[in-house]
Amino acid sequence: MRHFKKIKNKAFTAVESVVYIGVFSLVLGAISSLLVTVYRTHGYSLALQSANSETRVVLENLVNDIREASYADDGAYPVLSMDPNEFIFFSDIDNDGKIERVRYFLENQWLKRGVTKSSGTPATYNTDDETVNTIAWTIRNQTYSIPIFKYLDSSANEITDLSKVLDLRTVDIRLLIDKDPARPPEYFDFNTSATLRNITNAYDKW
Repeated sequence: MRHFKKIKNKAFTAVESVVYIGVFSLVLGAISSLLVTVYRTHGYSLALQSANSETRVVLENLVNDIREASYADDGAYPVLSMDPNEFIFFSDIDNDGKIERVRYFLENQWLKRGVTKSSGTPATYNTDDETVNTIAWTIRNQTYSIPIFKYLDSSANEITDLSKVLDLRTVDIRLLIDKDPARPPEYFDFNTSATLRNITNAYDKW
């Protein structure tokens, strides 16, 4: 007579199933959390890299323009107007030997540069001929009530009376840029400064 060995039932019990499902859920949750963290970190790095690259070029051009502020072709003083979010001055920005009227200003969330060339004899500046280009996007300064431009005198003191253009020696520039408001951080903060090179003896002429 043959004897058959009884095979044990390998099926999961209800308790084992619950345990396995729980462990699987924990592992899946940990993996998902890790992926989200990696995605956010990678996304932050990419956003920072992009903002750094673009803003560096914008600030370099802005600083160079301000540093070379000069007396206008019509004899006007190098600095025309100072405002927290608009700065108007004269500078040879294209190195053609003629001085342009340059206006940097914030419009909504766009930083723009307006350029007016001189014309005629004697030279004049017709602002109707101003050429305006957008040079930076997603600027959040107004959202947080932080000015783009801060103006300093020769003692590095902030000029509070912005009509005193003769006192200006250095411009501090601050840009808050947020490529994606739906994702942290709130913004990237960029700072630089530019010292006007050609007006150290301004009071000798005015």
